[in-house]
Amino acid sequence: MKLEYFDDSSDGPVLLLHSGSPHEVECLRSALRPLIVAGGTLCIDGLDFINAVDGCRINAASVSAGGVVGVIAPSSGTGAFEWNLTPSEWQLVTELLEPFCRADRPGAYGSHQYLHEHGGTEVIYSTGRGW
Repeated sequence: MKLEYFDDSSDGPVLLLHSGSPHEVECLRSALRPLIVAGGTLCIDGLDFINAVDGCRINAASVSAGGVVGVIAPSSGTGAFEWNLTPSEWQLVTELLEPFCRADRPGAYGSHQYLHEHGGTEVIYSTGRGW
């Protein structure tokens, strides 16, 4: 699975997770599940099956209600994006990824899925390098 950043898309800036096998998507879901509890963190680009394109980095964190949510861009060119969601929003992310784990129904649920509802940088999972 690849992790790539697009800063000039028609949708605005996008962090795109793409081209993963159903098994890799299930591994991503498993890695995200601990974030369903407030306080959890995960370095997504550090997962064995993630290929970060051009050094793209993203750290995911579970924050309490009232915390800063959404994607925060790195303050320097070498920093990592911060993707902060509440535990219930991380639960939703794992549910949104579930259809992409089904090897028996490729394309049955479309080719991509937006993974959060906050403005700013979007996070999208796609079966290919597009959405």
